[in-house]
Amino acid sequence: MEFNSLKQISDYIEDNPMAKEAHLYHPIPFEEFNKLSTSSNADEVYRKWNIIKRILMHLYNNSLKDINVLDIGANGGFYTFSSAKEGAKVVAFEPQETYSQVAKNIIDIEKGLDINWINESYDYKKVKGEKFDVTFMLSVFQWMADGGNKIDYAIKQLKEVSKISKYLIFELGFNKGDSCLKTENKNHYEELIKLLKTNTQYKYFNLIGVTELWNDCNRFLVICSNQNVNLKEFYETNSYYKDSEIFEVDVSKCISGSLFSFGRGKDSWHYFIKTLEEYKVNDNINYEKSILKKYYDFFSPNNFGEFLFGSECVKSNELYGLPIKSYIPLPWIDIEFYKSYLIDNVKLINKDGEVLQEDKVREYIDKNKEVIFKSFDNLIIPNFSNSENLSGSFHLYGKQINEAGEKIFKDIIEIYESMKSLGYCCNEFKNGFIKGVLIKNNNDYRFIITDGQHRLASLVSLGFDKVSVKLDTRFKYREINVKDIEEWDMVKYGLYHKDLAKEIIDLIFNKLDLIRLNRIKKLSGKKDKCKEKVIYFGASNKGKMCLDKYKHKYDVVYFSDNDKSKWGKYINNIRIISPEEVKKLNKYKIVITSQHYLDIARQLINMNIYNFEVIDKNLVLI
Repeated sequence: MEFNSLKQISDYIEDNPMAKEAHLYHPIPFEEFNKLSTSSNADEVYRKWNIIKRILMHLYNNSLKDINVLDIGANGGFYTFSSAKEGAKVVAFEPQETYSQVAKNIIDIEKGLDINWINESYDYKKVKGEKFDVTFMLSVFQWMADGGNKIDYAIKQLKEVSKISKYLIFELGFNKGDSCLKTENKNHYEELIKLLKTNTQYKYFNLIGVTELWNDCNRFLVICSNQNVNLKEFYETNSYYKDSEIFEVDVSKCISGSLFSFGRGKDSWHYFIKTLEEYKVNDNINYEKSILKKYYDFFSPNNFGEFLFGSECVKSNELYGLPIKSYIPLPWIDIEFYKSYLIDNVKLINKDGEVLQEDKVREYIDKNKEVIFKSFDNLIIPNFSNSENLSGSFHLYGKQINEAGEKIFKDIIEIYESMKSLGYCCNEFKNGFIKGVLIKNNNDYRFIITDGQHRLASLVSLGFDKVSVKLDTRFKYREINVKDIEEWDMVKYGLYHKDLAKEIIDLIFNKLDLIRLNRIKKLSGKKDKCKEKVIYFGASNKGKMCLDKYKHKYDVVYFSDNDKSKWGKYINNIRIISPEEVKKLNKYKIVITSQHYLDIARQLINMNIYNFEVIDKNLVLI
């Protein structure tokens, strides 16, 4: 079939897809093909090319004109065409007939490109006598090795490439993806470098990036050479990597989005750090035996307030009435960020049942923000999807199904092993810098992590006391001062009363580690496993006496009482809640500790609550 334009080729592919679940495997770098879907992450493909291009520009005096490129496993030609458009002379090998025919059609139309496209599997004998400035082996080695079945053949090809190419840009991962190579070594980067050192003639191997072309499938991008590539100079002189918002923070001042501390002190606790401490002592530990599994099994909060603060803190009822598995903005979050979050996670429907498009969603929120952000009752609350818990991408609390927990466990160990080998490679990794929001309070500060909990936990476990970070530019207000609390959007519009916002800030700066320790100390407490979690109904002296008498039988999570003046107060650090709140906490048994237990029993029955017991006036359980 003959084509006269790139648009004709693109239209043909649109009607005749070439990949299993998309039009193409990789994108084709001409605008006529932008409409076509890809099975790989197109943004990540372009990001990888930008890394490669900048490195090569650095090595070849800001021009790729007339350099000789060998592209092994060219697929549809993304890296071949991208190089040729910069003036490079490219020899490309691709065995698939369908992709090769498309590439040759493009070459016939784009006559200014210097490309020799060979529709065959690569073999070093086919380029005998030729020399190349750079060779691309990008996620192709595992295919040459047929997942390990032809490893000797693939290694022979790799060795011969190192004899004819000044630079080799090599990409590979392990244990994930079609035809992947397997390794028992938890440090995948170490395994990759061992492969290259053993089977090439190169002396220097520099990591230039980590890619994720497919979901949860990370691969290392390495440049191999016989001269030391000065990447430090490259990063310092290349404006792409400069950022005025890079600064250093103490890890002891860093806090997760769920308000766990990253410090190493005896009063600090973070589930990832504790998991890595176990792993460092016993690298054969599995998820089922890990403290991470215990944490997820134990920490299954009932509402947003309990998720953040447990039952020990925050004297306002508001947060304890909010649903769990939701995104609730904390006091310092700006409306613009929350608006973007809603657009990404919520479908808003008009009165005619039509889903509002992004511009209409923004218009609706802007028009109604004084109502939406006036109270939690009016707030639009997106729920986390079940898929997040199934995939293991949501790691803040349990209970996790075993598959998700296993994935989280493996992820934190893989990241730790990678950083143990590579260090904190901020520039090389996708989103390499840890990001967050800086909250200043007089002469003190806290850095709330919004991206990079796994990386920070790994660095803390490796002994880092300080780390370089960036402010998260998704937030309009990312450097926040407590003295301006009344101007914070969520306070100004009324979602948070100023006193509640101050109480949360006081918790973060002064009480966080104590509260977290109180929450997690039960992880190692054997007695608590036998105790039933209950709510005592009756916040009186009798209730206090029942606490002591039945302390080995019951774990009291809340008190409740009909006296409104007691709501929000505490008995022995146990919060007193209203009967309405009790209705929402139906997972707990009610134990009536009031002198008026018959009246309370009738009240509970009228509320359709039947799971209760009674302690009589003599403190006897009846």
